[in-house]
Amino acid sequence: MSAISESPLKYVEAAVTLAEVPEEISLTLSISNCRFRCHGCHSPHLQNDIGRPLLPDLDALIRRYERLITCVCLMGEGRNYRE
Repeated sequence: MSAISESPLKYVEAAVTLAEVPEEISLTLSISNCRFRCHGCHSPHLQNDIGRPLLPDLDALIRRYERLITCVCLMGEGRNYRE
């Protein structure tokens, strides 16, 4: 797998959550464009190329929630690499 990006990593939603990372309060970002198509996928809408580019928004999201969160958690696979 090559680290040459075809398109920007995109996120669909951001939420403050308690369950994803033990003993942490996470800013959880749902990453779209998953290529795996797992049977019984929890979030099949994330298989589509939808959402906003992550990097332009990431600093603002962290600043918005910085007093609440202790980590950032990226959920989903994201198709950001050329094979």
